[in-house]
Amino acid sequence: MVLTRLNILIIFGFLLRIFVSIWNGFWGPSFGADADAMGFHLNASAYSINLIFDQFVMGHLYSFFLGVVYYITTDSLFIGSFLSSLVWLASAFVLVWIFDLLSFDKSSKMKAVFFYSIIPSSIFLTSITLREVYQLFFVNLAFFSILKIYIKNSQKYWLTLILSILIMGVLHGALFVFGIYLFITTIVIINIRKSWPVILRNGLFIAPFLLLIIINNNNDKKSMFYTYRDDRFT
Repeated sequence: MVLTRLNILIIFGFLLRIFVSIWNGFWGPSFGADADAMGFHLNASAYSINLIFDQFVMGHLYSFFLGVVYYITTDSLFIGSFLSSLVWLASAFVLVWIFDLLSFDKSSKMKAVFFYSIIPSSIFLTSITLREVYQLFFVNLAFFSILKIYIKNSQKYWLTLILSILIMGVLHGALFVFGIYLFITTIVIINIRKSWPVILRNGLFIAPFLLLIIINNNNDKKSMFYTYRDDRFT
């Protein structure tokens, strides 16, 4: 197998995450690996003893999955962290497949993968026992499935899209809402792509994202305003 510069860059990002996983597993915690990450690991350790799942809570489902892995292998923080690094590696290759479907040139792919691989916050948070790296993978997989359906007319990817949305929803409730939007929008765009101009189709897809950004921005401003008022009157 001949390694391309793009694959070498992805492998380099993977090795950086492996280093963090090793540090976190044996000498940590690494940056961001306390609090939630440690909580998921400890819950997984408890589940791995007898695999009894007693409550349906989003975060606990991830811990239970990790507990099954610990049950099969061994109760080790390194294993949980290493698994996150592997999932990031898979997400990186799915991202490259997306770029290929969109016919990105080599330079654009290299730049995008470079930032995807070496941003420090990504390195630290996708190599420890957090749900975010799994969310990232299934979001990428959902977009890849949509492109396969839309561009290649590959109907079998409807199943991949539905499974990705369901798992996204299990990992985080908000992502389930996002996934439903993706599903409905995909159906709509497929049905109107022959009759609507490209700019209108793109607008239909992008508009809700812009609306979410505006709403989130306004919420942040309100939060800052009330914090300021609280500081004045307390």
